[in-house]
Amino acid sequence: MSKILKFLLHFKLRIMIPSEKKIIVFDPATSFHLYKILSQYEYTFLKARKEEINLYVLLLTILRFWDYQNLTFYQKYLINQIKIINPKIIITCTSHNSFLLSLKKFFPNLKIVVIQHASLSEITLNEILAKCKKDNLSRKYKIDYVCTFGASGRDFYSKFVDAKEYIITGSIKNNYFKEKKVINDKVVFISQFRFRNGKMRQIITKKYEKFLFKNLRHYCENMKKKLYVLSCNQTRQNEEKSYFDRVIGKGNYKFLHKLDWSSSYKYALNYKFFITHSSTLGWELMARGKRTAFLFEFHRRVKKNKSPYSTFYAKNYNGPFWTNTYNSKKLKKILDNSFYCNQLELEKNKKKFINPLVIYNKDNLILKNLIKKIY
Repeated sequence: MSKILKFLLHFKLRIMIPSEKKIIVFDPATSFHLYKILSQYEYTFLKARKEEINLYVLLLTILRFWDYQNLTFYQKYLINQIKIINPKIIITCTSHNSFLLSLKKFFPNLKIVVIQHASLSEITLNEILAKCKKDNLSRKYKIDYVCTFGASGRDFYSKFVDAKEYIITGSIKNNYFKEKKVINDKVVFISQFRFRNGKMRQIITKKYEKFLFKNLRHYCENMKKKLYVLSCNQTRQNEEKSYFDRVIGKGNYKFLHKLDWSSSYKYALNYKFFITHSSTLGWELMARGKRTAFLFEFHRRVKKNKSPYSTFYAKNYNGPFWTNTYNSKKLKKILDNSFYCNQLELEKNKKKFINPLVIYNKDNLILKNLIKKIY
C-alpha cells in the first residue's frame, strides 16, 4: 500500500471514465507528433510516464490489485486503461520499452505498430538484450509492424522483436516538412549540447573542440559565409549559447533558438550547408538532399563497429563527407567536398551511406498507407 501512496503523489488527476477509441497512441512524450497523421481517425493519447492518472482506472486497479502479479502497480494501471479504451490498434514511437513491447501477451488481438524515433546504437541494443536476459525472456517480443528509418533498423530490431512486417518509413518528423528552394548559402552547425546527470555531455575533447571551431570560423571567413548554430536544447539555451560564445566567440556566429520539436526542421528548410558531429538531424537532412559534413573525434576512443546497423562513421573514421582528422587541410577538403561536390556524387553518397540509416518519404505516405490498411 505504501507503493500506491507514493505513486499517488506525482500526477495530475482525471475524473472522467476513458471513452472507447479505435487507436491508442502510447506515450505522447515520444509520439505526440503523430496527431498530424491521425487527425482523420478515432484516436486518443495514453500518457505512460505518470504525468496524469485517471481516478476511475486507479480505483479499478486497486480493486484488482492481485491481478498480474509479475507487473508493477503502474503497469497494471496501464493494462486496465487499455482494456477500458478497447482499441483496435496501438501505435507508439517508444520502441525500446520492454513493457510496451510485451503488450501482445496481454492483448493478442491488438495490432501493435512500433515506430523508430531516434538513432540506434550498439549500446542501446546491449541494454535491451541485457534486460531481456534479466527478465528471463526466452522468446522475442511479438509485434505486428515495426517502422524503421532505414533498412539497417530491421537488423537492429530483429535481435529482440519478432515482427509480422518491417516497413521502411524514414523519420516521421523529418517527412512532415516539404522541401523548398534554397538560395541561402550560410553554414549551419547542428548543436548536440545536452546534459546528462546534471552535467554537460562531453562528446568531444577540449583539444578537438579548440581545433574544430577555430577551423570552422576560419573556413567561413575565407569562404565569406556566415556561420549559424542551430540550437538543440529548448530548456537550457542560455547555457548552450554561452558555450558557443566561448568556443566560437561572440559576434562570430548567429544563434538559432530551438522553439519546439519542429523548429530545427523548419530552420533547416532555409539552408543547404550543414555541419555536425553525429546528429541524427544531420542524417535526416542528407536524406532530403542537404549537404552535410560530419566532423567528430570521440570515435577515436571506441573500436570500429562493422554491424549492419552501425553508422558510416563508426565503420570507418574517414569518408567522402566525414572525418575525425586533426589536419586543417584535410578538414577543409571534407568541407569542400561535402558542400560543393556535383549532384551525381551527392546522390551516390546518399544512396550508399545515408539511405541504409534513414530515407526521406515525402508527407509520410508509407505510414499513412499502413494505418489506412489496418484501421
